[in-house]
Amino acid sequence: MNQQSIKNSSRANNRVCIPFKPIEGYYLVVIGSPVWAGKSTPAIRKFMVTNDFKESDVSLFVTSDGNKPEKSLGNMKAAVIAKRIVSEYGFIRPMREQEQSAQQVKTWCDEISKSTKS
Repeated sequence: MNQQSIKNSSRANNRVCIPFKPIEGYYLVVIGSPVWAGKSTPAIRKFMVTNDFKESDVSLFVTSDGNKPEKSLGNMKAAVIAKRIVSEYGFIRPMREQEQSAQQVKTWCDEISKSTKS
């Protein structure tokens, strides 16, 4: 593993190295995370703060077993410096409500598509 991969790793200090691919050149980046104790996962937080999204639109989502994703989405929004935040969405209990969640995903993707065309 090269030095850049270790630097960009989510857990370099814990000997688990997951390299992040460069995001330059993407017009849209979708970032999602499960909610753990009201926050996005450490790997996703690191990804958000170590990458430059200034040239990209960003959409954010969380999956949660609770019913208030706003705090987690707000924390993610604060961590990302982007050209613009196109949309954000909190999926509540997606594995329990699979049909409803599938429709929510479709609707959300349509919203993102419309927002990025303007």
